Amino acid sequence: MQKKSTTASAIYILMISLLPSLLRSQVVVGAGTPDGSALLEVQGSTGGTLFPRLTTAQRDGISSPATGLILYNTSSKCLEVNVGTATAVEWARLNCLPGSIAAINCASAAVSGSLQVNQAASGVSVSVPYTGGNGGVHDGQTVTSTGVTGLTATLSAGNFASGAGSLTYAITGTPASVGTASFALNIGGQTCTLNVNTSYVCRARVTPTQYINFLCYNLGAANTSADPFTPTWEINGGYWQWGRSAQAAAGPTGPGSSEANDAPPISGWNTTYAADGSWADGSKTANDPCPAGYRVPTKTQWDGVVANNIITNVGTFNSSATNYEAGVKFGDQLMLPAAGNRGFGNGALLGRGNGGNYYSSTEGGNGRAWNLNFSSSVANTYTFNYYRTVGLPVRCIADIPGSIGTLNCSGSTVTGTLVAGQAASGVSASVPYTGGDGGPQSGQTVASTGVTGLIATLSAGSFASGAGSLTYAISGTPASAGTASFALNIGGQTCTLDVTVTSGQPVCRAKVNATDYKNFLCYNLGAANTSADPFTPTWEINGGYWQWGRSAEAAAGPTGPGATEANDAAISGWNTTAAANGSWTDGSKTTNDPCPAGYRVPTKAQWDGVIANNTKTSVGTFSSTNTPTNYSAGIKFGDQLMLPAAGYRVYFNGILSTTRGISGYYWSSTESGASDAWLLFFDNIATNTTTRSYTSGMSNNRNDGLPVRCIAE
Repeated sequence: MQKKSTTASAIYILMISLLPSLLRSQVVVGAGTPDGSALLEVQGSTGGTLFPRLTTAQRDGISSPATGLILYNTSSKCLEVNVGTATAVEWARLNCLPGSIAAINCASAAVSGSLQVNQAASGVSVSVPYTGGNGGVHDGQTVTSTGVTGLTATLSAGNFASGAGSLTYAITGTPASVGTASFALNIGGQTCTLNVNTSYVCRARVTPTQYINFLCYNLGAANTSADPFTPTWEINGGYWQWGRSAQAAAGPTGPGSSEANDAPPISGWNTTYAADGSWADGSKTANDPCPAGYRVPTKTQWDGVVANNIITNVGTFNSSATNYEAGVKFGDQLMLPAAGNRGFGNGALLGRGNGGNYYSSTEGGNGRAWNLNFSSSVANTYTFNYYRTVGLPVRCIADIPGSIGTLNCSGSTVTGTLVAGQAASGVSASVPYTGGDGGPQSGQTVASTGVTGLIATLSAGSFASGAGSLTYAISGTPASAGTASFALNIGGQTCTLDVTVTSGQPVCRAKVNATDYKNFLCYNLGAANTSADPFTPTWEINGGYWQWGRSAEAAAGPTGPGATEANDAAISGWNTTAAANGSWTDGSKTTNDPCPAGYRVPTKAQWDGVIANNTKTSVGTFSSTNTPTNYSAGIKFGDQLMLPAAGYRVYFNGILSTTRGISGYYWSSTESGASDAWLLFFDNIATNTTTRSYTSGMSNNRNDGLPVRCIAE
């Protein structure tokens, strides 16, 4: 509840007590007779009438103020009266303290927004500081610009602060030219000239709704302050070969024929085209010649410019080295001069004034690149005959990342299968999106969570204009079965890509050269348990023993972990006659090959490849003396092939050699002479891994019984 002043309270009490009289006659407070025109007169010479004093906020909190209600506003320092109604309030100022300031500082004004030639100002304002304000009112002001015309600075009525403050002028209108718009301010008894710069803006739509800014001139232009919408020699600019940062040929330096820079054949013209990747769509490369914040446009962006802007010819088109007046406008804010090009063979000037060709960053294959092409009758993008050694103008576009409207991980399509413990191969996920703006995206690499060990990689490129999809290549080896989750963040949108990892069957494979893998069976032939873990050496995967060139197993492997199940005794009737050449061969699988369908005994060359191209790691505990029940030793080749140290059977009676748990011996299909054959050998030192051909002086070779690990055909 508002407090009333003492005088107001006295008047209020008096009026209540005299209310019956007020209804019938005049009233005077103080001595004397009231004026004939007044219902109530307060007389006196030592004081005045004090009205309620409210801030603006308190005044506005009055419920349904009556028409004619009077108060003193301490915020505006004005006596105010409601000249409206209780429901349509309008406070009028009866009398106010005239506002004044001691100084106004236009030089320190802060401009918000920008003024661009031929474009209506929007959201542009200027804050002008002052000092010495007395808290009084000002009526605001409206000032038109000089210098650059077409603009108005408007200050709304209000109050100065008591002391220092600032005045905010809203700038409206459309600047007629580039330069400085000046506003002569005169407020609170002080004056200053407010200067605001105007500039050109060059932009075009790259989608039906999105504009992107361009530089207002071709690279290498002689005058970057010239009118960018009128084709002249000043904005013609120079010529670049695709993928290179250095200018290949300068543009004209004046309007005359001697300044056209059209001399045929340029000495030393580079006829070797730049490699793929020299310019790129996904990100700005080091070879991109555009200044900071800009880049060579992509083909997609040029396609967007052609498709989404009204195309208008400017000037007269005809082929002449000094015809600088022809060009094409795309919309109202981008004009490209018909600057022609420089020939790919020697840099000779071609087509100036007759057409325009502007490079994109997009490769075209076969030493070509995509470019924007226009004449007086057509505009499109193409690569035909435009080798990267052609010299073309470059018009740089603002280097802003592309954006999309939505990213739909739940609608993804996964190609390939992820299996726990197996390296991903040929696995990818296509993630759809909508609302693409055609802009570039720099790609991303995302590590998996949940099931770890995987990476989703998106290569740099450009978004489509509208709907499209992003293809993430998935690599690595999943640590377990379950769901691998990838937190995608691209084009201003996020979502979580979930990919299922199955337990599956293990894959056993190794490199047989620097780049190629070959699959193997995950167990030795004759293994007691072909479902056992193939990467942990046990009696279950030790397997049996074969003599070279024969299909039948010569000796069974262990049948359990104990000494009585080791199967290490001599074999009655052991075959001591070596199999003939050709019993196994490198060229094709013979009928004597013991491996199942789709597999065969590896060749020496394949074992050599396994040794040379895979990291070798000892597994388990190797014995140093004869221990036929040591099944725990083996060697891993890479991450996906483990061979147990299963030893071998001696050539003359098939007894188990002292090498189980000490060394590994595995047949190849490759002959060595009439009775020998090559084999893979390793022991507990991972580097001591070779292929060998034993001579009869060391063992009776093909009659030895060795394990067989089959390789995919």
